[in-house]
Amino acid sequence: ATSLFSTTTTIFTMVKSSNLLAAVLSPWIAASTFPIPPFQTPGQKAVLEYWRPIAAKASEEATEEVIELFNSKKFRDTISGCCSELLAYDGRKLLELLQDEFRAAEYSHGFRVLPTDPWQPTGLFDPELGEEYGFLMNQYQANMTANKSGPIQNPQVLRGMPPLPPNENPTFLAEENIFKLPHFRDASNPTWAEAASRMVYVAQNLRRLSYSTHPAFGEGVLVLDNDFVKDAMLAAPTDSGWWEISCNHTWLNNFSLDQNCPAWKPQVLGTWDHFNHILLKNLKLWQLPIKKNSTKRHSIEEVAETLFRRSPLIQGYPRVHNATAADIWQYWETNIVGNIPFPKGVRFVIGSFSELFGTVHGRRLQKFAKTFGWPMVWAFTDFAHDAFEQKKGPFSTETTFNLTGRFLDPSPFVAEVVNASYPAHSLSNFEKLWEVAVRERIAGGGNISEGGLTKLWRKAYESQLKMAPATATRCGGLAHIAHRCVGYTLPDEMCVCARSSEDSPKTIIV
Repeated sequence: ATSLFSTTTTIFTMVKSSNLLAAVLSPWIAASTFPIPPFQTPGQKAVLEYWRPIAAKASEEATEEVIELFNSKKFRDTISGCCSELLAYDGRKLLELLQDEFRAAEYSHGFRVLPTDPWQPTGLFDPELGEEYGFLMNQYQANMTANKSGPIQNPQVLRGMPPLPPNENPTFLAEENIFKLPHFRDASNPTWAEAASRMVYVAQNLRRLSYSTHPAFGEGVLVLDNDFVKDAMLAAPTDSGWWEISCNHTWLNNFSLDQNCPAWKPQVLGTWDHFNHILLKNLKLWQLPIKKNSTKRHSIEEVAETLFRRSPLIQGYPRVHNATAADIWQYWETNIVGNIPFPKGVRFVIGSFSELFGTVHGRRLQKFAKTFGWPMVWAFTDFAHDAFEQKKGPFSTETTFNLTGRFLDPSPFVAEVVNASYPAHSLSNFEKLWEVAVRERIAGGGNISEGGLTKLWRKAYESQLKMAPATATRCGGLAHIAHRCVGYTLPDEMCVCARSSEDSPKTIIV
């Protein structure tokens, strides 16, 4: 592989002054240097085999503690205000119901669409790389292919910050020290084969956020096919990069999320089949101080209440409680130890209304979804990135957001692949508002005011097919995994799923 890389690079250097020859040779060079890897490499399979018996033992050992928590008077008193319907179930049944929802939840990878996203480092996956190579790249693969040079430029944590050496890079350290992924012989210059044995970062959306993951991860989201990726999943009870920074102090030594760090020691991961310990560790880790600089922390029952009040066990999506800034970070990190192929590894795409609606980049995301035949939805996040850096801080339990707004894109490429029944004039209303957004962004130098965005969103949302995330009991199917469904409609709760061969090719307008 090294010899091939050297040869193709030399050829390309010789002819790069000729646009014609470069255009002819570029696809051959890319395919030769960066061949599409298998879904799982031997190294990835070995890591999963290592963790399965460990996760099974840890999950079994945690089961009775979880049930005891859910049966406790303090827990039941705590959830009585938000979730009184759950009091009908004992602790064991609550755990079983939550296990079903774990498997039906959205598993989401955020990615950048805007080329100037200040939150994202250079060299990450984007629609162009997805269309060129046809699989969801991890950060090392994307960096190598984006630079077209083989050796990676050490991934940054955020654009504008200096590159981090491997021994200070929190994600790199988490991958080797926590997940036990194969070691790079040269951490600053992994081979393409070594990069293929790492993982894709994924957040689980058990709290039913409209955007499915944290918007800091990019303006687009790929919601994965649960059935396809389930056996390649390794779960951590918190964001492993944040844990490395805040608890292991591998970077930003003076920074802390105030997580209850001792709760996740030792760092044992979970799998699709065995995760009761991850549930318990997640609740314990997020026992944050009751206020800034306080030594008193929220109880585990209070943390559990924040999960249940937005969980699918609460009937009726619009009535779920607002999410706090801290809630949005409390996902399980359910990473996929594999190279996820397109299109079959993905269920649908989410676009950020706030960042992309009325832009050429929004059209670019639509084209990406159309290329692979994926449905697409738009979500409004109630806030901009900088909302998390304002007075109360990014992990405040005081600042709240609704995060339930989502609608199905009415474009023909979506209507052709789902069994949706759109409201009348959905497409024309969508396109008219798109043009309004274009004009407002031009007038605002590329931005729309917060009030203008909210007004646009309300008009769009009211004229489109409103959506909620699929759950185990709504569109989950017999296996409770919702692997073909985008979600269900509001308020009539009709499932919107990928068409089967028996579906009518015509979209019904009501």
